[in-house]
Amino acid sequence: MRKASLFSGIGGIDLAAKWANMTTVAFCEIEPFCQRVLRKHWPGVPIIEDVRDVTREELIRIGIGAIDIISAGYPCQPFSYAGKRRGAEDDRHLWPEVKRILSE
Repeated sequence: MRKASLFSGIGGIDLAAKWANMTTVAFCEIEPFCQRVLRKHWPGVPIIEDVRDVTREELIRIGIGAIDIISAGYPCQPFSYAGKRRGAEDDRHLWPEVKRILSE
């Protein structure tokens, strides 16, 4: 199975996917430190920095064909009891982007 990874962090979900014989073909991660870790462990796998830029057209442009599965380590801070719980008013509320990508 070929998968795309959203909000990849340092690739924990992707490592588990590798153990399950899945191939991560694209990452989406905004944090520079996490990007460095991903590049070290998955050299050559493209990283799209902003989830808002993940589109079918962009994936085709960078040479990614069919994808079987999408994983998303969706940021929970907008809804966390440990935070300000601004919900949809928080800039980190990116669930609508996940929904858009899944719909595509």
